[in-house]
Amino acid sequence: MLSNLSVKNLKRIQIIEKLFVDIHIPTHIFKNFKSVSDFESKFKEKRIENSHLLIDNNVSLKLLDKKFFDMLDERLDGHRKQIIPWLDSVKRLKGLRILEIGCGNGSSTVSFAEQGAIVTAIDVDESLLSDAKIRCQLYELDVKFYVMNAVEVNQVFANEVFDLVIFMASLEHMTLDERLQSMKATYELLPKSGLWCIVGTPNRLHFLDSHTSHIPFFHWLPDKIAIKYSQFSSRIEYRQDILDIDDENEKMLQFYRWGRGISFHEIEIALKPLNELKIISNKTIFFRNKNWLYKIGTKFSSNYKYETFLRRLYPSIHRGFFQPYLDMIFEKE
Repeated sequence: MLSNLSVKNLKRIQIIEKLFVDIHIPTHIFKNFKSVSDFESKFKEKRIENSHLLIDNNVSLKLLDKKFFDMLDERLDGHRKQIIPWLDSVKRLKGLRILEIGCGNGSSTVSFAEQGAIVTAIDVDESLLSDAKIRCQLYELDVKFYVMNAVEVNQVFANEVFDLVIFMASLEHMTLDERLQSMKATYELLPKSGLWCIVGTPNRLHFLDSHTSHIPFFHWLPDKIAIKYSQFSSRIEYRQDILDIDDENEKMLQFYRWGRGISFHEIEIALKPLNELKIISNKTIFFRNKNWLYKIGTKFSSNYKYETFLRRLYPSIHRGFFQPYLDMIFEKE
């Protein structure tokens, strides 16, 4: 019951965001939004054409129903109306050299590239990255794609220069070693004044895992206990996928691939203490300051009360690290 109430509360916050955040899109951003006529049929054709490039050829045969295309539209719309204005408030995206970690099926990639950013996108999932390529082709956007693990960036891009490295809802799907290595490697890639960004990663310090298990206090559990406790998740596909694996190492890997929250502790281990890092912006706080209706609406939520409670206990820690999800921008000094 607690889990259902908490998820409903999070959905209320998302509705407030949609009502009071989406309507404030700067003209210089809005005018760059691209559209593709007859996108669905063109996408289906391209996926069949590209199927021979994939290790798993059956990916082209996956059901491309209305729900799938609604998901693509919804994610692209969300990035355009929230992530892009937030990033743009720190630095204009036109001409910005971006390394995107975890491009998925390309919703964020399209939103960056259509604003004039020079995008290099990587992902470990070849089928998702293939979809991202198709989308950028249809939107006539020039993006460099690489199938690779983020721990390899300092080798593959040793001679490249980036203005912004962004972990797009990807850190939570990595093992601890992958996470620490990729965070350190990407930060070292940046020149002085370069931007290092985390987007959409669930915060381990929050009281609800709304990303994966939908279980309250799940983030706080040690991994081995959390794996066993997965049997109580309301998400049947998640519960069965974890519990049906017999090999303990494989089970642990799959557990991480589904998504596990992180906190500022990994950032300090991989980079440096928080008081030595230059924190530029947090997405939630940015939109609160931008819109008074949104600010008032969120103050009545349990998320805000929880954030305020933690802030009283630890005033030296940035409020961004007390949100349900980590959406943070740092500047390298």
